[in-house]
Amino acid sequence: LLISRVVMGLCTGLSLPGMYISLTVGMKRRSEVVLYFSATTTLGYAVGPAMAAVLEVFVKSIRVHNLVLDSDTAPGWFMALVYFVFLVLIVVLFADLPMHLTKPVPRISAKAGDRLPLLPSCAAFWHLFVTSA
Repeated sequence: LLISRVVMGLCTGLSLPGMYISLTVGMKRRSEVVLYFSATTTLGYAVGPAMAAVLEVFVKSIRVHNLVLDSDTAPGWFMALVYFVFLVLIVVLFADLPMHLTKPVPRISAKAGDRLPLLPSCAAFWHLFVTSA
């Protein structure tokens, strides 16, 4: 269980949707698109457990050869099927950005006043980790 949580945490990619929105959506509609993204994410967090509860009620025990689908395993198999369909849809329908938009821009050396201050940054991270523990 711990290893699966580590793999899920490493492969989540929480910053990717925000980066994709910032690269593809203009400044005028960016807040609206981020609102839609946040709303659908929150809706998914609510609907997912509800669907698992519905599967637990309706699927008591189904056997397909060696595979046993009961109230404990049906939500996992259902999510595996949903993620597989999602993966196929991404491969078929997703259009990547042109290279000139995603190519890294060379950075000009920052002046001393433009740099992120070290001490306040350390204090902010310390506050974040101490309050979340």
